Amino acid sequence: MAITDRDVVDSVAYEDSILLLQLYDHLDFEQLDHVCKYIHDSLEVLVLGLEFSTLLAQHIQNRFALMNKYITVAISNDEQLEAAHNLKENSVVIILSVEGGYFYRHSEVIQILLEKNIKLIVLTMNNHNKMINEFIDKEVILCSQDNTNTESRMSLLYSLEIIIMYYCIYFTY
Repeated sequence: MAITDRDVVDSVAYEDSILLLQLYDHLDFEQLDHVCKYIHDSLEVLVLGLEFSTLLAQHIQNRFALMNKYITVAISNDEQLEAAHNLKENSVVIILSVEGGYFYRHSEVIQILLEKNIKLIVLTMNNHNKMINEFIDKEVILCSQDNTNTESRMSLLYSLEIIIMYYCIYFTY
């Protein structure tokens, strides 16, 4: 029996529903509140990531702009380095890094952020990254437990959508 287009769509929809249930089961509302308070109270918010994560960074930048919260997104390596240098102390930086590779590929940016005493929000599936643990004021959101196919990227998107919705409901007045 041949696989049909409907079989493929059904499979993707089923996997996505499992991801949403897992995300909901592990949702920490206290942490969600801290994350949104960090974003709300900060004069500067910078979002960093690699590849697909930068597309999501642009998405949240647009969504937050609709709520009158302006967020900077730096995409290229040079832009990210410059944005890190230009941050004021106690700013908020959101790093989107499914496997935690951002911390190794951009160690110079990470060093600048450590020196500036920023508040760090990381969305990842790798909370055992020793560089993350060097930050004192941090929130690590585990967005996935698996990185096969597209699960982790979809979980990252869903996690960001939850943050956006929570912020919209509780932090826009």
